[in-house]
Amino acid sequence: MSYDLNFWNEPAGFKGKPLDVYRSLSDGLPVDGLNQIDVESFYKRIIQEFPGTEQNHGFLDWEGKSNSFQVSSSTQHVRIDCCGEPGEWMNVFIDIGKEFGCPLYDPQTNERYTG
Repeated sequence: MSYDLNFWNEPAGFKGKPLDVYRSLSDGLPVDGLNQIDVESFYKRIIQEFPGTEQNHGFLDWEGKSNSFQVSSSTQHVRIDCCGEPGEWMNVFIDIGKEFGCPLYDPQTNERYTG
């Protein structure tokens, strides 16, 4: 099973629709009004939580016994493509996103979790 998790930081009063933001960022386009995020520190936190994560040409790759993920980013977002069974391991990304003021957007359900 494949699942992608997306994180970005928007200022108070930002009017963009999450699906439109997601599509633009997925297409490699910047989104006016979004805050830039510290991707390097975000990556370091992922590497800290998932020993064995490899960094290659701006991507992170990790493979466990039954799960794996790849992380990509821009200056405005971090996207994590997860493969395997959903579980608690995916919640680690949500917690890291919160540390950076980047709540989860789940394109599978079209929900932006800001609470």
